[in-house]
Amino acid sequence: MKFFVKIKQFESIHGKAAQELWGPIGKRIQKITSSGKFVDGAIFGGQRGGYLVLDVQSAIEIDELLSATLLDNFHVECYPLMGFDELGALFKKMMAEKD
Repeated sequence: MKFFVKIKQFESIHGKAAQELWGPIGKRIQKITSSGKFVDGAIFGGQRGGYLVLDVQSAIEIDELLSATLLDNFHVECYPLMGFDELGALFKKMMAEKD
């Protein structure tokens, strides 16, 4: 199942503290992108945050991929994604059921 994962660094982390995280965050992002579960991702321009699209079998895999490096330093929001083909099938099913 695909999940949209939005991450935004805590506002309290800035200056030298933020710079000290660059290395660990970079290593974690490299690990995520090479995991085989990474679909897409980018940084939001002008902000200290971004998004990932991950294809995982369970929610626990999201925490495993993000690890303490991101979970302890970022606000994290996760949303399951439904493809347009799945949405079409759902609409078709709902039209057939008509309450």
